[in-house]
Amino acid sequence: MGWVHGPPLPLFGIGGPFFYLPLPRNHSAVYSVHERMTRQQVLDLYFLDARHKLIELAGFLDRAERATGKDDFRLQAFRAALGKLNGKRKHKAKAVLLAFSDRTTQPVSKAESKGATGAWNLKS
Repeated sequence: MGWVHGPPLPLFGIGGPFFYLPLPRNHSAVYSVHERMTRQQVLDLYFLDARHKLIELAGFLDRAERATGKDDFRLQAFRAALGKLNGKRKHKAKAVLLAFSDRTTQPVSKAESKGATGAWNLKS
């Protein structure tokens, strides 16, 4: 059938992660969902990277808390986002993103600054 050889490609999406396997060359679609990854496969593939990122986050918080001065809106948003990771709630990535996002619908007349800050300042 002319299958393209190689390992399955892990991709994420709604209901993911999935393994996408190439279809035969004469098929009109590029990839087909073959099977959903097992929890063990996800852990085997991504655990060490996630562990590294979590340790980096802990180090960032340690540095921020040792530093003098007051928390600003970015650190407040960061702590709020961390709270979204607790429990068995689904769609944690969406909840974290929304914790940093400006959800207002009306445009502002003038920008507060020239650059992005990575978190929405509720007081602005």
